[in-house]
Amino acid sequence: MLRNLENRLDKALLKYHEAEHIRKTYEQIKEKLQDEHLTYEHSLDSLEKQIKATQVEVSELQRMYNDAIVARDTAQQELKFQEEHTTNERRRREIELANMKRIAEGKKLAVDRSDYQQGRESLSSANVPSGSVQGDSIGTGERISGTGGISITEEQQMKISKYEESFKTIKEVTGLSDLDQIVKRFESQGETLRNLNELKDKAEEQCQKLQNANHLLIQCKTGVDHKLSFLNMHITKGIEHFHKDGEEKDEEVVDEQNILDNSDIPEMLKICNNKLDELMSSLNDFYTKLDSKLPENNIRIQFPKVKNEGNPDDDDGGADDNEVLTRAALKKQAQQIVEMRNKKRQTRKKKRRVR
Repeated sequence: MLRNLENRLDKALLKYHEAEHIRKTYEQIKEKLQDEHLTYEHSLDSLEKQIKATQVEVSELQRMYNDAIVARDTAQQELKFQEEHTTNERRRREIELANMKRIAEGKKLAVDRSDYQQGRESLSSANVPSGSVQGDSIGTGERISGTGGISITEEQQMKISKYEESFKTIKEVTGLSDLDQIVKRFESQGETLRNLNELKDKAEEQCQKLQNANHLLIQCKTGVDHKLSFLNMHITKGIEHFHKDGEEKDEEVVDEQNILDNSDIPEMLKICNNKLDELMSSLNDFYTKLDSKLPENNIRIQFPKVKNEGNPDDDDGGADDNEVLTRAALKKQAQQIVEMRNKKRQTRKKKRRVR
């Protein structure tokens, strides 16, 4: 019976030390996660503020872009209207010019006919041969002069037609008839084109900057999410491993495992702490029961406590040293228990021999 109790005591001690070590390790993990939780909240808040500011700027640029599109459409509609107007004016002026040309040709033919009739009348009215000769010379001179007048009129008409074509082309482009208005229209259209090009370049530059900033923010957010998911996965695995090692596999453990899967990290750590407290309380109850059952002449040996050495400020190194020293202490305690058992057996054999 005593041997069974000692075996149970040894197993309980091993479980106790292992549970104590695991509890310290997860307390350190909990503190580290709480510190990182504070920093992550600030970093996420700053990123959210930057994203909101970027969204506001994007909306402003989108509004400017929409205004530019509306101005462009308005200018295109106005240009289309002016083109239609100039086309109609050109057709109307071509018709008027053709009518004026026909009228001018008709008048010119009428003048030529009247001159020709006057020359014939002057020739027929002369009775003297010399007079006829003079009349012939005069008629010839008049015809020559008439011919010379016709050639001058054609040259002037050609120049006038060239000037009219040039001015008509300018009118078709501008849709105006006054020279000052045409010049002002060209100047205003050139200035409008320059302003629209400047606005377009600025909007494209701002859109490119915002796209780059948005891409950078998405990369930062992806990195933070990946790191958080990585930490969450490792913590969940560690807590599940602790539950598998520290508890027996029964129906209650399965129910608690479902709770762990559906809860968040603080709830999981809280459940682990509760389980450790229950284990410590059950171990203390076992000690009290064992002390009450032991006889008076049975003296328990107090094992020396192993103190952690090293730099207390170094959290990572302290965890590793604590683990190594705890295992060494457990081995030493197990060796001492074996030696005690051997001594007890030897004393019992000696007593039997003496008897």
